Order: sequence, then C-alpha cells, then structure tokens
Amino acid sequence: MQLPYHKSELYLWPIPRLSLKNAFRAKKVTVFEIENWFHELYPLAFPVLMPSARSSIHIILDYLNTTRASIVCTPPFGSHCILNAVSFIGTPSPIPHDKASATLVSHQWGFTKKINLKSVTIEDSVDSLIIGSSNLFPNDGRFEIISLPKLYGSLVGGIILCQSEKDARLLRLRRDTHSQGSFFHSGMRVMGFLSETAHKYWACLEPLNRHLPEIFLRDIWFKLQNHKSIIDDRRLKIKLIKSYQMQLIENFSDNRLVNIFPIKTKSIPSQIAVADNARHFIRSLDPLKTVEVFPVPLHKDITVNELEKTLDSYVSLSNSSR
Repeated sequence: MQLPYHKSELYLWPIPRLSLKNAFRAKKVTVFEIENWFHELYPLAFPVLMPSARSSIHIILDYLNTTRASIVCTPPFGSHCILNAVSFIGTPSPIPHDKASATLVSHQWGFTKKINLKSVTIEDSVDSLIIGSSNLFPNDGRFEIISLPKLYGSLVGGIILCQSEKDARLLRLRRDTHSQGSFFHSGMRVMGFLSETAHKYWACLEPLNRHLPEIFLRDIWFKLQNHKSIIDDRRLKIKLIKSYQMQLIENFSDNRLVNIFPIKTKSIPSQIAVADNARHFIRSLDPLKTVEVFPVPLHKDITVNELEKTLDSYVSLSNSSR
C-alpha cells in the first residue's frame, strides 16, 4: 500500500509507505525494542521513541517547564512544524537570545551548524544520517532529534537522543503517563495523504501526540532493517556529486550523510525542478546569512540515474548561460 505524498513536500523527502503485509505480521514489536535498536546504533546516547519529531520537540519543552513567557530560539525561516510545536507551549523567536530557555539548532539537511549560547540546546538533526555515537551532539546539546519518516520512509516516528540517562527515563515516563492522542488521530495521519483537510487536522495537533499504535511500531521496525542499504545508497550518491566537482555551499562530512544537496541558484529550470520552489539554506543563526538554493534530494526514493540526470541538466544549463 503506497500512500500519495502531500504535494507541498513533493520529492524532498522519502514517500511514507505503510506495508499492510509487514504491519500485520505475527511478530509483536515494542517501543523498548525500537529504542534498544537505536541504543545499539548509538551506544553513548539514550533514545526515546516518539510519534514524530514535532511531538519530540513539544515533550522536551514541556519537560523543561517551558511556559508562554519562555523564549525558545528557532531556526531562521523555520518550518511550520517547528513553529507549531514550539508555540503550543512557548514563544518562538528566530533571533539568538542569551536568555532563551532553549535553542533549536537546525543541522539542515545534514549540514552541521555551530552555536555558542547558554540556553539548553536541542540539536535538530531530523534529516541527518549520523554515523556513530561520536558524531552526535555537535554543540554538546542536551538532546538531539531525528525523524524516521525523513530517513527511513516510515509513516511515523521521531527519536530523541539524550546525553543523560536520567533525561531519557523521565521523558519516557512523561510520554507513557501523560498519554495523548488516539487511533482517530493516527487515522488522520493515514488519511492525510488522501485528504488535505485530514492532513491539516493531523499536522496542527501532532505536537501533542504521544500515541504509538502497534501497527506503526511494526512498520518502523521493518523499515529500520534497511538501515545499511540506505547508508550505502547515500554514500554512492554523495560520491557521484563529488565527481562533478561542483562548487559547494558547504563541504560534505563523512560522519553526517546529507539528505539534500543545495545548489546556489535562483534559476530553477522546469526540466530539473524536483521541488516546488527554492528554499532557504541556513548558514548560521543569523537570519541575514541564509542563502536561497535549489534543493536536490538524495534520499532512498531518488535513484542514482535520476540524480545523474538532474546534475547533468544543471551543468548543461550552467555552461550554456556563460
């Protein structure tokens, strides 16, 4: 069963697919098993499974006793899901603030950003394929968040990676004892790919969600088994990009495999357009230092041949405009 993807995010991320065959298979999957899988992947971190990255943001801020009077620094040009999750409980601000109660640092598309602020740091690595525990927490953040749909194509799932075992234990307790969400809300996630109205209902209330139906846990577990092939595929695509010797906005890292390759251009020809429009690439926390880019996705649903055609078209266009 493949669900139509929401038009506003066309191609930038993997298409979430819910395999009914795997979702209803006999083996029961628990939250503990998925958290333990990530603990084995990142032995120095303590994972907490949540329904999504946005619900991860909300529960962390709630755990930190965030109130409406609390300033939470958010990335410049932050997405609606970030602003929505933060504004449910605190006051988002794109301006760096030394007196902020928390700061979300966006490692956009897998490119790390460094900060030097005194507030609690939440490393937003939702679309970073991170290789090994030693490459976590680039700002020594207290928490780091990754998104399972953006990395593995699952229907739901966010992982909070904690430096402190105590933080992880108390977050799990808060998730399990302050359970919110329902099968109706989970149904809106599925229906959201068929109905824009259902998608809006799900998106607006998702930060409050704590509900993890077993059918989704089984789907997550099945998708995690593709981890190695996803890593190998991403490395191959990055190697291909490097072979073109294109000018990079930022250098690639071998420790964080980027999910999107940003090309600095305001000219997006229709023959290579794989996104709705140009996006802002964050160079720092300063809103004035963002760059408008053409995003080229590298996720698992983009084939190497498709990527090669996109790069060939861009190079051809660049040469003809000289």
